[in-house]
Amino acid sequence: MSLDDFKSNNEENLTPCQTSDVLSYKKIKGLLSKSAPRILVFCIIVAVIMLVVTIITLYAFTPNNAYVASQFTLSYSGIENGLDPKGGDTIDTSVIKSSMIVAGAISDLNSELKDEEKIDTLLTDSIITSINVERVIQPATAERAAFVEHKISLTNLKKLALSRDVALSLLNKISQKYISYFISLYGDIAYVKSNYLEVIQTSFNEGDSDYIDVCDLFSEAINSVLRQLEILKTENSAFKSTATKMSFADHITSFKLLTNSVDQITYYLLSNAVSKDLKTLTDKYKYLLEKDKITLSTLNAPLDDGGLIARLESQLEALKVESLVVLGSTEIDLGQQAQFSDAYKTILSNLTSAVLQSAELTDKIKTLEYRISEFATSQETASTADLSSIATSKLDSLKANFSNQLTLANTSIKDYINNYYLRDVIYLSKTPEYYASQTPTIILMLLITFVALICASGCAIIVTAHYIKKLGIALDK
Repeated sequence: MSLDDFKSNNEENLTPCQTSDVLSYKKIKGLLSKSAPRILVFCIIVAVIMLVVTIITLYAFTPNNAYVASQFTLSYSGIENGLDPKGGDTIDTSVIKSSMIVAGAISDLNSELKDEEKIDTLLTDSIITSINVERVIQPATAERAAFVEHKISLTNLKKLALSRDVALSLLNKISQKYISYFISLYGDIAYVKSNYLEVIQTSFNEGDSDYIDVCDLFSEAINSVLRQLEILKTENSAFKSTATKMSFADHITSFKLLTNSVDQITYYLLSNAVSKDLKTLTDKYKYLLEKDKITLSTLNAPLDDGGLIARLESQLEALKVESLVVLGSTEIDLGQQAQFSDAYKTILSNLTSAVLQSAELTDKIKTLEYRISEFATSQETASTADLSSIATSKLDSLKANFSNQLTLANTSIKDYINNYYLRDVIYLSKTPEYYASQTPTIILMLLITFVALICASGCAIIVTAHYIKKLGIALDK
């Protein structure tokens, strides 16, 4: 057989890919063209797989710089100066890093986690040292009061072996734990505080106060509560407690009814001359009457006789003239202005107090004169024992009603403080969020994805070439 015949016979048995010109541009282009759909499918599959792997990697592995952070805000008068809600002491927000708060938060969280997720209590100190608190003061404006943002962050998550979810939950527990602590510490700032019940009970049992003196204690206690309730009503007249179903106006009405009860008991005591010792009580009233008249005379006497109110008025007027002279001069001493201003305020305050004292003494004198007169003209209508028994019963009933109304008022106020007032005083202004720089991991996963896509494309081409060979398809057609 000749060489030409051999070549001709073998070319008939070769596939297009096995011919001598298999690597020609036309055949490569044809192979890529036929492989394009398969390359697209393979690349999509690989891209989806790598996306899932990347998400799992970013979520499952904690970077060295990972941390969680949240923010709570304190907003009330004085917080910009670092004062507590009562305005007296400096507030210490570093308590949020105390073992009391952190250990309590860990305990609460562990009760909700599976056994394998629970936080080792031995890590408490390490967690405390990993908590940072940053304080940012936002000054007051015309539209809002000053407030202070406290940014809390929990770092070293990888070292602490805390997963993303557990770290977020822990920081949330710590924040909520501190807010609860704050409410328990300062939540009574507007409570009706009164120890009058204790005073009344002591005075009544020890026998050092007469029946009518106990009525005076009740009257003072009720007026004190009413003053506080009026303030709360002014703050929020629409509030109605979900616990008592009462508004502040309702409580005010209830305590005013108690005032009527006190007046009725007082009238009973005076009209029936009911007293533990009428002569001693009358003598005491006469002594107090003379003492108050002397004090009132000292307050209201003319200037020449040394009257306090007249003297203060004179000093105030003189200071006004002197201030005008100083301010009208060509050389104004700012320090001297401040001195006059402070002196003016002091004298004005003293004058106001003196005028109020004069008015109170005038009322007290009228009351004493009325009581002395009533006791002198009243006649006992029953035996002393019966009258005293009735008086005791009336006062016991009044005490029980007062105690009940005080409890209801405190319940409503506690509801108001916790659910309305303190809601604007302290609140979680930013829920915990997870932060981490995943740039190195993302770059690595992108490189792996790029290589995987190249491999997928190569595989697609190989598979296509295999099928072309198997089916005997010509690439140059």
